[in-house]
Amino acid sequence: MLRLLRKIMKSKQALSIRIPVLDVIHNHQANRSKQPVLAESVALAAQPKQYALDSDSVSKESKALHLNVYKRACESFTRLSAEVASAIGRNDFQNLAKTKRDLVAARNSVFLHELFFSNCFCRNSQLSISSISYARLARDFGDFNDWQRDFFSRAEEIRASNGWIVTAYDMFLRRFVNLTVCDDTSDIPIGCWPVIVVDCFEHAYVRDHNIDVTEHLSKMMSEFNWDVINERVVKADALAEGLK
Repeated sequence: MLRLLRKIMKSKQALSIRIPVLDVIHNHQANRSKQPVLAESVALAAQPKQYALDSDSVSKESKALHLNVYKRACESFTRLSAEVASAIGRNDFQNLAKTKRDLVAARNSVFLHELFFSNCFCRNSQLSISSISYARLARDFGDFNDWQRDFFSRAEEIRASNGWIVTAYDMFLRRFVNLTVCDDTSDIPIGCWPVIVVDCFEHAYVRDHNIDVTEHLSKMMSEFNWDVINERVVKADALAEGLK
């Protein structure tokens, strides 16, 4: 089937079909009573996962707060997804924009927390210089220590706001980059695959380190789960290969 499609696309007799924009709008207006086929028209539910958070450097109180914030994000995502699906089902698009923005924020919070819980809180953190993570970060930052310095320097940038510090594979730049993500939605470039995530919202460190986000980040970096990170970097390599 794929070979046939390629032959058709290469053939001089291949046809190009253009649909005028006005026809699309007209057809949309004529079929407003039909159920729209949109991804958001199906309500989704976020079920909180269980995480041990096996760390000596984070207090029980901070761990409980972490998990509570994550649970609330899951609840918000589920509620907002239902609200968006219901509004779309009624063709009520007038007041949908803010709810969809809130849904994106809740969605990001859920997944960023899950990435963070998985790649941190490792009591026996070990990194091999022969690992794929070491090799890729050294390749794209010039040296592994340069990656560490750049990642740690983000603490000063995040100090004035709440957010996340992230290492991600940028599918457009074709390299790993460090990002400072403010709140749950700002400063996230399109086409990035996160491999390392650290929560730097105030709730993540204020009970244990007062307002010292640098101490918090240092502790989290010393507890990276490099087995989890290596798996993500392998997937990033697969993405890079698929984009060639």
